[in-house]
Amino acid sequence: MTSYQRTIKPLAALASESRLQILEYVKRGVNNPVDIAKAVKLDLGTVRQHLRILSEAGIIERIPLVTQGGRLTVNFRVRHDAKDALLTLIQDVFKNA
Repeated sequence: MTSYQRTIKPLAALASESRLQILEYVKRGVNNPVDIAKAVKLDLGTVRQHLRILSEAGIIERIPLVTQGGRLTVNFRVRHDAKDALLTLIQDVFKNA
């Protein structure tokens, strides 16, 4: 992966109003895809695709959980280093400008 590709991926992930709305809910602790879909009024499949893009960009992370009924589910949370990584990325883009 080139440095340009590493730059584009997180910025492209944030260049969507729907993904920014989803990220806002994840930051607030709404981390189950079903609950997120209800909150942002989008189809569950669409929300899952947005979550995958945010996850692949390193902004959020998947948290596998086992429910009380023994089912496996996946929740999401903002990566603890996402803010610093994005700020560093932007600083690198404008370095020597």
